[in-house]
Amino acid sequence: MVNKFSINVLLITLLVTFSLTAWGKSPPPGTGEADVKANILILLDTSGSMNDPVSSIPAPGQLKGPNDVDIDSQRNVHTVNYTGKYVSVHDSSGTGITSYGSVSSNPAKIAIDTSDDSVYTKQGGKLNRYVKGGTNSWTASWSVSLPSACGSNGDDSDIAVDTVTHRIYVSDTSRTTSCAINASDGSLNQSFNLGVSSSYKSAIDATNRVLIVMDNRRRLRLYDLDNLPNAPSNSILKTAGFDARYDIEVDREGNVYLPTHNKIYKYSAWNPASGTGHDLIGSKQCAGQGSVYGIGVDKTVAGSGMVYVPNYGGQKIIKINMRGNNPAAWTCETTITASGTGVAAISRMAAAKNVIKLLMQDSALTDGANFGFMEWGSNATIKVPVKQSGAQEILAMIDNVSSNGGGTHPNNAVVLAKSFYSGTTSYPSPIDANANCQNNFIILLSDGAFSGTSPNSNVLSLYNDLGVKSYIVGFAHQGGSTYQAFATAGQTGAPLYATDQSTLFATLGDAIRQVLQQSLTFSAPKIMPDVNLGDHIFQAVFDYKTRKQWHGRLKKYALANDGTITTPHVWDAGEKLNTKNPNDRKIWTVGSNFADPIGNLNNFVASDLGTIKYDLYAGSAVPSFHNVGDAPNLLLEFVRGKDSYDYDGDGNTTEPQLWMLADIYHSSPAIVGKPPGSLSSTKIYSEAYYRNDKGYSTFKRNNHSRKNIIVVGSNSGMLHAFDNITGEELWAFIPPSLLSKFQFVPNVGASSTNAIYGVDGSPVIKDIYYNGGWKTVLLSGLGRGGNSYFALDITDTLNPKHLFTFKNDPVAKFVYYWDAAGNKTDHDYGPGKTINSDYDFSKLGEAWSMPKIMRIKIAGADKWVAVFGAGFNNNVTNDYGSGVFVIDMEDGGKVLQSIALTDNNDPNSSPVTNQVKNSLPASVVPVTADSTSLAEYYGALVYFADYEGKLWKLNLSSNGTLYDLQYLFDSEADYRNQRRVMYDVAASIDAGTKKLWLYYGTGDQQQLANESSFIANKLYGIKDINFPNYAASTVSVTETSCLNTTNLSVNCAVASNQSGWYFNLGTNLKVTSEPTIFNRNVYFSQYLPNAANPCAPGKAFQSVFSYASGCKTRVDVELGSGVATGATFYRGKMYLGLSGASTEDNTLDGNSDYEVFDNIIVGTPVGGAASSSSQPRIKSWRELK
Repeated sequence: MVNKFSINVLLITLLVTFSLTAWGKSPPPGTGEADVKANILILLDTSGSMNDPVSSIPAPGQLKGPNDVDIDSQRNVHTVNYTGKYVSVHDSSGTGITSYGSVSSNPAKIAIDTSDDSVYTKQGGKLNRYVKGGTNSWTASWSVSLPSACGSNGDDSDIAVDTVTHRIYVSDTSRTTSCAINASDGSLNQSFNLGVSSSYKSAIDATNRVLIVMDNRRRLRLYDLDNLPNAPSNSILKTAGFDARYDIEVDREGNVYLPTHNKIYKYSAWNPASGTGHDLIGSKQCAGQGSVYGIGVDKTVAGSGMVYVPNYGGQKIIKINMRGNNPAAWTCETTITASGTGVAAISRMAAAKNVIKLLMQDSALTDGANFGFMEWGSNATIKVPVKQSGAQEILAMIDNVSSNGGGTHPNNAVVLAKSFYSGTTSYPSPIDANANCQNNFIILLSDGAFSGTSPNSNVLSLYNDLGVKSYIVGFAHQGGSTYQAFATAGQTGAPLYATDQSTLFATLGDAIRQVLQQSLTFSAPKIMPDVNLGDHIFQAVFDYKTRKQWHGRLKKYALANDGTITTPHVWDAGEKLNTKNPNDRKIWTVGSNFADPIGNLNNFVASDLGTIKYDLYAGSAVPSFHNVGDAPNLLLEFVRGKDSYDYDGDGNTTEPQLWMLADIYHSSPAIVGKPPGSLSSTKIYSEAYYRNDKGYSTFKRNNHSRKNIIVVGSNSGMLHAFDNITGEELWAFIPPSLLSKFQFVPNVGASSTNAIYGVDGSPVIKDIYYNGGWKTVLLSGLGRGGNSYFALDITDTLNPKHLFTFKNDPVAKFVYYWDAAGNKTDHDYGPGKTINSDYDFSKLGEAWSMPKIMRIKIAGADKWVAVFGAGFNNNVTNDYGSGVFVIDMEDGGKVLQSIALTDNNDPNSSPVTNQVKNSLPASVVPVTADSTSLAEYYGALVYFADYEGKLWKLNLSSNGTLYDLQYLFDSEADYRNQRRVMYDVAASIDAGTKKLWLYYGTGDQQQLANESSFIANKLYGIKDINFPNYAASTVSVTETSCLNTTNLSVNCAVASNQSGWYFNLGTNLKVTSEPTIFNRNVYFSQYLPNAANPCAPGKAFQSVFSYASGCKTRVDVELGSGVATGATFYRGKMYLGLSGASTEDNTLDGNSDYEVFDNIIVGTPVGGAASSSSQPRIKSWRELK
């Protein structure tokens, strides 16, 4: 008998409402114009100047006119380079570690707030702030012109920072006034009269809370920091007696250091009790010392006495040990020279190639477009024509592209692009003549002024003759009127500009998003797969908005006893959220140096922007089109729900947005209430028995009345927790791995943004026992939002705690890991590097695979683990995605095992076998003792189908060898038949034979509109003849060992020596969901594109088969236009969603077995409500199977 569904049911549906307008990320497939992919030809400048460095900032360790230094809390030495116009950083031993802070004029002074290692530099009348992000990385926070109250502020002016009030004090060489600047935004805090005609240099004695200023008569004056401009009690006035106008520094004990051009003098600390001090102790001169305009003193260690003296002309820094009061013991230490050990500055070509690699691996972009690639300089060559596999081929060849040393002749590139789109080259034109909705583009990237014939007439001809629009991106070069003329002719408005690799990624990505926005327009909705959770229907709905975030809704409906849906809805979480002030939302995240969220769950706030900003921009510069000055604050407030980008055009950017909840796209909600786990004293292999043994009943009792919440991810970049009773948002968590993605929300257009993928995966929730107690844990991937998973402890649903987050960056070749406290560590697996196996997520692709949490035995001991596929690789690379991860849920998510899957696409074979880059975007299906009494083992046998259609079995049971892997069946996929598997398999046990059956179908979800006589998708029902045992010697089979039921209608019978059955789908039909089993029948949803009009949606169908024989048990039902989800069964009813369903027709083509309710189709199953098969499931907060 089928395991009975729980009394309550939750139908998750996703309704997408579109208008015929723009699109920011690739949309759900099968809805007409969405399926007609845009064509994008990337034209990369390979002229000689592309070998130049991206930035004027040289490699770490380089010195160019070192003028002043200061030391941070980690004892790193920051040097402001006057002629180089940047800051270089060395560690205390003299090793160069980074450079930052490129400015347009000459910076002369530097000061560091060691409480947070914020750095302040000054050039002329400009003051700049840089905030520390990750290890040894600083990024610009603000740059302000100093007010006139601060004086004329020439190069001789000085700055000093108070680590208590975080104010920056500015002295002036020609005025009696000085001023204090606020660290938060660079605004004036106060100005004051020092009572002297000029103040040369200043420093802060932090121990005694005084500002020390040298006046124009070479005297050291004291001012009370807490009562400016008054002097402190027992103040003293000492004269240096020599020309010491270059700098003042004070160590941790209050000793004062004054430099001349060739000596450093040390004076004793002021004693406020006796009014004594500032007496000369001695001086020190070292070889090579000279041209001194500033010094730095190490204040991080008591009694350090370490002084760093830059030699402006000699391009070096002298390190002098002046510890103690005995000048004879002072020593000259190491010399920091201009050569450092840091990474060499990256060239423009290398940066451009890195960016193209990133973009070609982003399914959010490539889902909506076919790509091609051209290199050009003096000549032009198409390296990859625009085609379906373009992204894959570009990624494979891009490392071989290099600068050819020629000139910058864009007209040659445009002429070749026109010939290509016209179909007059050796390649066919990618333009589909039958699809008038298709959009075609070129994106030209260049770093210099144009040479030769102007391309503009051909750019205009491209548009007038072929409808091809042209974008231009200036990289490390402002093209002025020339670039503007190109963009005008290309019908794209204005040129785009980028200054470094990160801004190029944002800018070029923005150009592609604009292409997709114009290409992908819709009028039909889509419903995502359904799962059973409760006695209400939760329907996720989003309204598409042009160049804005999509308006998301989560509606709760009551479900009547007869299975009908009751209206109106109980609540809509989107409407509820709109009634909330953005300032009152509880939005939290974690990160190094972030405010502790425990208690208030609200640390994603403007007051913490100095810390958050680094993570928002991944340590890089703010893209120029973000309106740099206030960009981080605008972005943070926008994420919280304010109208920072003035959507309504009223000029008010501090009011709430009209709609705050973004779309809930691929994420399925989960309910968290009282602990649901069952108990057993007899089923020794089951989790129920384990729970009984570990005191789970007490845990259930203690948490019986905890707040009942709905958790779901949205493309706001958050995991939301809504009150199940009221629909109010209780809290929202931003995974730290997502923070840097927010920088891609702003775009070049006014009052507009890009819609991104955020928390696009579905949360899985499980009660697990570790560290001596039961806990309710949540684990979720980002789905299309990124290569990352995160986990929370939600035992107290109102006070969640972060457990861990990990993220893979396959281009930079780093794994980033955040521990429970949010501390981030970076794990390098680049060339020559060996990554710690605990954090080896280097094979993790886009986190589509919903994890399964289960208990297994490892070396005889119980261990709670999570198992998930390595994700999607966008079918472009073999480097990641093709594998399974088993992670330790008891120890911070560390890797227990990474199991690689073989790829039939052997790149070393000749010819290449199937040209499919394998991956595992689907979830795994574990069969446990809680699923079926036949499973007499601890742990699970885990089944799944990979992207290229192979059916696998992974041993996580106590029988046989742990982690042993075998594949049971091969669907023989290749690039032409397009047999792709992106959904889970379904499992069932035949009540008669006790054999385990696995069901799945094929169809490329990224190419739903594709039509070809070679497309040959299939449906499969495959037996595991060894279940419940694990037989390591099992040999995989193909369809030749199965019964072909395609043309059979009766007398279907799979013989005992056959491995199962298969059914050939009609030409161009594709499966659009995982199959569902009910009452000895298996249900498949399919999609057929519209051959007559590719710009119109195709048709959805449902087929039903006998689960053991493969015979059809119902004539195929045409469900309507659009894409159908899988089915959910409850109380004799069947529910599925359809993107094109309409209430205009209550039944489908007069079929009384199916009725339409909004975008939900309600049908009667074959055979009615009775059930007589067994469908194994792993139980957690929602029935996963």
